Amino acid sequence: MMEDWWVIKRSLQIQPGDTVVTIASGGDNAFNAACTSAAEVIAVDVSSAQIELCKAKQRLMTAATYGDFAVAMGYQKAPSHEVHRILDQHAAAVPLRELQRSEVSKSGGLAAFSHLEEFLEGLRRGLATAGDDALRLILNTSSPSRRLELWEAHLAGPSVVSFLDDYLADEKISGAFIPSWAFPMMAEVPFSHFFHNIMFRQMVTRYAKENYFFSRLVSGAWSEEAELPEFARPDSFDTVRQTSRKIQWVVADLADALESLPPRSVDAINLSNILDWCDEESYLTVWQAVSRVSRPGARVFLRSFLRERALPECAGGWNLDSSLSKSNISLDRIGYYSRYESWTRPQSTTESA
Repeated sequence: MMEDWWVIKRSLQIQPGDTVVTIASGGDNAFNAACTSAAEVIAVDVSSAQIELCKAKQRLMTAATYGDFAVAMGYQKAPSHEVHRILDQHAAAVPLRELQRSEVSKSGGLAAFSHLEEFLEGLRRGLATAGDDALRLILNTSSPSRRLELWEAHLAGPSVVSFLDDYLADEKISGAFIPSWAFPMMAEVPFSHFFHNIMFRQMVTRYAKENYFFSRLVSGAWSEEAELPEFARPDSFDTVRQTSRKIQWVVADLADALESLPPRSVDAINLSNILDWCDEESYLTVWQAVSRVSRPGARVFLRSFLRERALPECAGGWNLDSSLSKSNISLDRIGYYSRYESWTRPQSTTESA
């Protein structure tokens, strides 16, 4: 789960009683949204396996103590056999096969149980080799000047640039970030150079060890110094156990899920980068569905690896908050998306009549 709730929360501005629709993904966005004053959270994913994993995490919250939950998720460091023991103990809540439990235990917990981790592990190994293991040193260095020295000595040079050029080449990131047909539409070319700059911002300008997103991205583990996702913090645990009941998990294509909802029934929608996977016909279909279910004043958040695409005329009136969208670029603690967009549906007399 590599999406920063900070920028989603400030963009959606969830109000008491709101109905929120979000891409389910690893569940983090849905659990975080449930911790707000929203009345209902509808979490959608086209993958039934993904939804089942989200439901397993939700059942684990209800069945386990916070300590066991944090270890099983991977938020607290523990030997793999301890993760395995907790998953065994809560097999009714998290019905994994023996092989899956072993895979989760080796990966460090349910939060890192994904195909994306396989891709990221290769990235981590390559960066450690090309950068003389400077990643580990930078992660553990609080001094900005020392981080800059390490970067310039080990990570700014041609060996790291060459590795990223190869590992993040178009044909290798197909299916991980965007579909292969969308490569000509990428906003940042080559993406490897863009990602190298993101590494500098997140690891040198910022203290990466305090950033749970980027720390996990480059190290494979959550930093003990980093603030956990809102729903996963100890002081939120009792709340999220109750509020997660607000979540309705839906296995469907997003447009189909939206079409099943009444018109003007949704206040906030997190599209993540789902539009990156939409051809022109699907792009139009999704925006039509979004516009149909959105109340006057509704908010939509999206991010993208692609160049800007014009809003379809038939989608109806939406206003782009350019200032908010731009500021999200610097605030996002993962930061490898090229664009961020925060849209608002006008509160017009015609629409609200």
